[in-house]
Amino acid sequence: MKKRITLFLYSLAILALVCQPALAQLTDQQERNLTAFAKMYGYVQYFHPSDESATTSWDQFAIYGVNKVMSAKDDDQLLGVLNELFKPIAPAALIYKGKEPSLPNINPINKNDYNIVAWQHTGVGVKNSYNAKSGTYKSIRINRPVIKISEGNDGFAPTSIAINTDSLRGKAFSFTGWLKVNAVGTGALFARVDKKYGPGFFDNMGNRPASENTWKQYTIEGIIDKDAEQLVLGAMLIGEGDVWIDDLHLKVKEGNNWKEVPLENGSFENHDENNKPDNWWTPNKTNYRLICQQQEKKEGKSALLISSITEFLDNGKLAKPIFDKYPKPGEYIRQTLVSGISCSVPLALYGDNDHTYPTADNNDLETLHSKYISFASNKRSGDSLDVRLAGVIISWNIFRHFFPYWNDASVQPDELLHSTLLASVSDKTAEDFRVTLERMLGKLHDGHMRVYLPGSGEMKFLPVILARGDDKVVVKSIIDSTLLDRVAPGDIVTAINGRPVEEVINEMKERVSGSSQYKDVMAFARLSRDSYFPVNNLTLLHKGNKVTIEVTRNSAWEAYVKGSKQRVPAGWIKPDIYYLDLDAEPMDSIKARMNDLTKAKAIICDLRGYPNSNHELITHLLKKEEDTKWMFVPKIIYPNYQEPDFIGFGWNLKPQSPYLSAKIYFLTDGQAISYAESYMGFIKDFKLATIIGSPTAGTNGNINPFTLPGGYNVSWTGMLVKNHDGSKHHLTGIVPDILVKPSVKGIAEERDEVLEKAISMAQQ
Repeated sequence: MKKRITLFLYSLAILALVCQPALAQLTDQQERNLTAFAKMYGYVQYFHPSDESATTSWDQFAIYGVNKVMSAKDDDQLLGVLNELFKPIAPAALIYKGKEPSLPNINPINKNDYNIVAWQHTGVGVKNSYNAKSGTYKSIRINRPVIKISEGNDGFAPTSIAINTDSLRGKAFSFTGWLKVNAVGTGALFARVDKKYGPGFFDNMGNRPASENTWKQYTIEGIIDKDAEQLVLGAMLIGEGDVWIDDLHLKVKEGNNWKEVPLENGSFENHDENNKPDNWWTPNKTNYRLICQQQEKKEGKSALLISSITEFLDNGKLAKPIFDKYPKPGEYIRQTLVSGISCSVPLALYGDNDHTYPTADNNDLETLHSKYISFASNKRSGDSLDVRLAGVIISWNIFRHFFPYWNDASVQPDELLHSTLLASVSDKTAEDFRVTLERMLGKLHDGHMRVYLPGSGEMKFLPVILARGDDKVVVKSIIDSTLLDRVAPGDIVTAINGRPVEEVINEMKERVSGSSQYKDVMAFARLSRDSYFPVNNLTLLHKGNKVTIEVTRNSAWEAYVKGSKQRVPAGWIKPDIYYLDLDAEPMDSIKARMNDLTKAKAIICDLRGYPNSNHELITHLLKKEEDTKWMFVPKIIYPNYQEPDFIGFGWNLKPQSPYLSAKIYFLTDGQAISYAESYMGFIKDFKLATIIGSPTAGTNGNINPFTLPGGYNVSWTGMLVKNHDGSKHHLTGIVPDILVKPSVKGIAEERDEVLEKAISMAQQ
């Protein structure tokens, strides 16, 4: 009887862990617990080079770890939980109260038989693996086996089939399939509608991935866009592990009935001599395999298996340093985790062919591994508090140790961790947490920072496009023609949903990261499409009268894009004046126009957006070769972005014929970001043209995206970018020579005042 009672109580304890309710707020002790765990998590994951740490599944460990530390009632319990979590993966590290105790021995008996093992980061390789190709961002442990990552190996492996939609457009559909998952990662079905212009329906189960190690049927439902060109259906493994796929079906709704649309080889019964499925596309990735097999299936003779593979280079070849400096044995991270609790973590260890020294207790390591994998397998959505807290800690550590623009952030690192943990506890849904992450990123002021949570449904936009005119919020254009009798370009918007318009815009800006000019641009874009923030009505001044109109988001992406910019075709815009829309014109088209461009007395290049891979045009404006370095990847070996050196590089452009001797004018504004600013940096710093418009976004450099538990995709800038003369670019952007901003009058008259100014100057 006693045994049965014990088992019953144990079951209740497990149930309490799995079914943990959302909290209204954190207690002071819980916040201390999470803060201590967060800091130790980053120190060990990114800077402690033990084999045990390097083979930890860190996302799953984070989900398990936050749950464990939340239960600690005081600092003594917290200390015990932290040691229970980290001792198996960092046996040479210490977590302690008070004075630092004697450190564990990290010196093997004969050091001559060992190599020094330490982390080196250029930026950060998010998967903690050495990129055998020439990736911009890498993380390696020197003198440990090199994991092979080939181009195109991006953390997931799909299979897909394309369906002709000629007879299916506008119809509801249901895509079903059976999946079984044995993975650290997840499995998923996906459905995507391809259109000629813009995104169509898309759902990859990002907010509800498959994770159960038993056969289960999953469903994606939606409507095939009326202008669909094809419907792409498939399944995939995300991350590491195995997923089995079987018995896929597509149905469309005809009237009140569902009709089966045959999927060729939807049960993967047919395959070639290499066991690749007939009729289905499979990628060529060296770290995944996709085969039809008969051992595990839902029905029929076989099912498709997608498995991850860890492949080492050259039979265990050891990674060489990627730059000169690295930590040596005896260097430690000595940091306070929270007041009263500190850590000492070795930055370097010794390692032989088999393991780093010292080794952990293998039973403790395997027990910990089993616990966090088992626990995290039931935590797949941001609806879970554990997933949200883990997401905060994972993302905060990446930014804390590797983000190059902390000097421009409006918050200190610890304050950011504190506020985001508190907000995530108050969230109730996965969508709530997406917004919390956006607000977190908004305080870091990096225009590349975005959060994307895949889900179902088309992206729909408001029926009017809003913009700035004379620093007022105005209607720029009308997408929905039924509103033309009530709304006109230039109408000043005074309220949204009855709230003062600037109050609403400022609320949207809090969820946008970047410069003030970029936040303003993106706040309008976000307001136009973000279903999380409903817009029911606009109050505006129309023909001198205050009116309120009802609005819904029902406009298509194509209509929004068309209404966002007044497109002018490339060509002779005035006698002797040639116009190029660099958002639209590819380089081949510009080369075809080169004869006309050499005859022009003035050329106007419009870069109020993103270039269409045409920066080669710069070489026709340069008079001499350049080799400036203006992009800088940090070389990091210490935590907290401490003492980084940099690897500098640039484009190294050479002049090409013909040289364009005409007067050159470039148009730009806050929509120009990243690649556009690389382009504009040459124009500004080498004085290749007169720049007209308003400052660019002030964000440049390669992004370094990562994925959080729950399917949140986060992007950010992993390098430092300056102007060619070494001055600051971040947030400032490219400042025009001639400042011109749209006016209310100009918008009302549907004029392009920036282009008009360029034409006027060109005619002088």
